Amino acid sequence: MRPEGGVAGSRVVAGVRPEHVSLSKQHPGDAANILRGKVTSALYEGTRVKYRLAVGEVDLLAFSPERFGPDEQLYVAIEPRHIILLPQLAAE
Repeated sequence: MRPEGGVAGSRVVAGVRPEHVSLSKQHPGDAANILRGKVTSALYEGTRVKYRLAVGEVDLLAFSPERFGPDEQLYVAIEPRHIILLPQLAAE
């Protein structure tokens, strides 16, 4: 999938909303786009916790009703339909 007006081979930035990121301690099986991440912070928000994870060199936000500890290694799954591609702006 290309961003609107995108050209094959052009650079893009991928984004995903935190509510579309699934976290688990166990490998999620046949889910698409499975990554490994480490919890870097957690903020309790009533019925959910907002997590910041280090996934390689990328910071990723995720919401989950589950509790995970600091520095815990988790599986991160994102369904392809939830990934938003935007054209990368030229550096100024």
